[in-house]
Amino acid sequence: MAELQGYLRISLAGTDFLLPGNASFAMEQRDSMHVNEHGPVVAWWESNGVRCPVYHLNSELKPAHSDDWQHVVFLNASPHPVGLAVNDIQTIAANEIQVEAFQPLGKPPTAAGHLFSAAWVQGPEAMLIFEPRALAALLLSLGG
Repeated sequence: MAELQGYLRISLAGTDFLLPGNASFAMEQRDSMHVNEHGPVVAWWESNGVRCPVYHLNSELKPAHSDDWQHVVFLNASPHPVGLAVNDIQTIAANEIQVEAFQPLGKPPTAAGHLFSAAWVQGPEAMLIFEPRALAALLLSLGG
């Protein structure tokens, strides 16, 4: 898969976030997943003999078993890629946005650090940009 330059705009539980495009291992449609009816894992994806979990997060970025998703973004992670179920995915070229760095307050929620390290500021509104390693660490910590 060619490395995407720019960002992925993902819609998650009614809120849009950005994810650096180079963080994505793969993007898949829901119909290519083995949907799971119970537990923290909403689906599984099998590739090259590796079974990768897919998680859905609610608006508070807590695990939530939901059928309200259509796509999955897989993040590079160890020991295996991990998926985030989202409603929609759009690509945005890096030159189309103005990224502003910021330092979140408080203790990082993962050993890999804070979930956000930057934002796209448009007038009075800002769209948070996920820190890929921290997001992957959060998803992997959910087990399943």
